[in-house]
Amino acid sequence: MMLSLSQDGIDLIHAFEGCVLKIYKDSAGIDTIGWGHRVWPKEIPQFQNGITQEQADALFLKDAAKKENSVRDLIFYPINQGQFDALVSFTFNLGRKNLEQSTLRRMVNEGRIDGAAREFERWIYINKIPSNGLRRRRKAESLMFMGDLKWRDLI
Repeated sequence: MMLSLSQDGIDLIHAFEGCVLKIYKDSAGIDTIGWGHRVWPKEIPQFQNGITQEQADALFLKDAAKKENSVRDLIFYPINQGQFDALVSFTFNLGRKNLEQSTLRRMVNEGRIDGAAREFERWIYINKIPSNGLRRRRKAESLMFMGDLKWRDLI
């Protein structure tokens, strides 16, 4: 069975990313547009006049598909939908490389699910400074990962 991002996963990512239809600097100072799409220098001309909501939604689906593939490539232990969604959200925010190199990934692949859930909370820093927004997001991801519906209270 191949998992795909569910509506809960989409809702979680959308809640924390928000949608801005013009290029802005995210909290880490990275050029961003839409639902948290990183704007690469070669894309600036394409996005310099902003985008429509439809373009933002299409860009999100393209970005999310890449993150889904990253999770599928890197996670070998059988996981459920909530775990998959939480890992896609994590990867959407932090990138494939961070998931690949993380203790979170190692613990999931070892079947150490409770330990893996605790690893989310380690990823709360922006330029070495703890972020309340990331603290809340990681808590929501951890709860979703463990099947606790209280994640919805954090978005």
